[in-house]
Amino acid sequence: MEEKSKNAEIAKLQKEIELHNKEQDFSKAQEVTKEQEKVIEQLNREKELKEQVIEQQQARAREEQLRNKMIIVFL
Repeated sequence: MEEKSKNAEIAKLQKEIELHNKEQDFSKAQEVTKEQEKVIEQLNREKELKEQVIEQQQARAREEQLRNKMIIVFL
């Protein structure tokens, strides 16, 4: 009888360990997901900044073209 009790206790402890390990794995997965989200947000910010720079460069180029056309017209 005592051995059955010990085996039952061992089985219970093993299940608790398995559950704990699964919870840790889930927690680690959540941490990784949060880190990935941060990286994605950073990449999106960088992309937006690059797009803004490109838009500014294009606007400057258009202004320069207009200036050049105006100079040609006045000459």
